[in-house]
Amino acid sequence: MDNRYLDAQDDGLLMRPMKDWAAEKLDYLERYLNIFTTSMRNQRWRALNYIDLFAGPGKCQHEASSDVYLGSPLLALTTKKSF
Repeated sequence: MDNRYLDAQDDGLLMRPMKDWAAEKLDYLERYLNIFTTSMRNQRWRALNYIDLFAGPGKCQHEASSDVYLGSPLLALTTKKSF
């Protein structure tokens, strides 16, 4: 399976423009998702789902540097312990 769409690079699809604070928010979210899924890995859940009611397109592009970041839906897909 080709998972290149999960890389933080421009894939030609729509990306949300972002500023410094959004990059910091995504960093915190990524760390939280990894902590949460790691701590819950031994629980007997029927399913563990990620729901983001305010999720935008999968990737974001920093307005000043043009760096590409994974948005919250793709961060959830790329956690060490999956949902």
